[in-house]
Amino acid sequence: FKTRLQEVLAKKGSKPEYRLSDEGPDHDKVFHAEVMIEGRLIGSGSGGSKKAAEQAAAEKALRMVG
Repeated sequence: FKTRLQEVLAKKGSKPEYRLSDEGPDHDKVFHAEVMIEGRLIGSGSGGSKKAAEQAAAEKALRMVG
C-alpha cells in the first residue's frame, strides 16, 4: 500500500510523510502511524510493527486520495 500511495501522490505532485508513535512494553508494543500530505492527515493505522502500522495507514490514505 505504501508503494501504491507513493505512486498515486507522485502523479499529483505530492509526497506522503509518515509519523510514528508506539505504546506498551518492549515485548508487546503497538505502533501507530499517520500519513500526512502537506500537513493534512489522510490516513492512520496501527500494527504490531512499524511497517504494519505504516501499511495500514497507507491503505486508508489510498481510499482518501483515490
